[in-house]
Amino acid sequence: MVMNKTFYSAVQRDKVDLLTQGIAEITPKAIKTRDGKEHELDALVLSTGFHPFNFIRPMDMRGKSGLKIDDAWSKKVQACRSLFLPNFPNSFLMLGPNTPIGNFSVIAMSEVQCAYTLKVIRR
Repeated sequence: MVMNKTFYSAVQRDKVDLLTQGIAEITPKAIKTRDGKEHELDALVLSTGFHPFNFIRPMDMRGKSGLKIDDAWSKKVQACRSLFLPNFPNSFLMLGPNTPIGNFSVIAMSEVQCAYTLKVIRR
């Protein structure tokens, strides 16, 4: 259940597309879905389909100098403030390593992390 007063109006805006097709490829300016269509984008949000403790893996994510996420996390899965991945600029990992904590709402934690990420993007 979505408990947010702005979600539905946000995804119904003219400049927003909610895609559920599988992604075949991510390019610098677009995604190509498995149906062969290319979708230009400003932001890509991946929010389902992952095992909780694998975080973004098994994706072949690469950072500075081609660093693979599997290599970066070979000894320890870590992120600054549970959001920012060292050597992976412009990547934000919501509810990453060390979140959520057991005595705090996941929804509240997500809202705090989202607000912090938006501050960084605006800056």
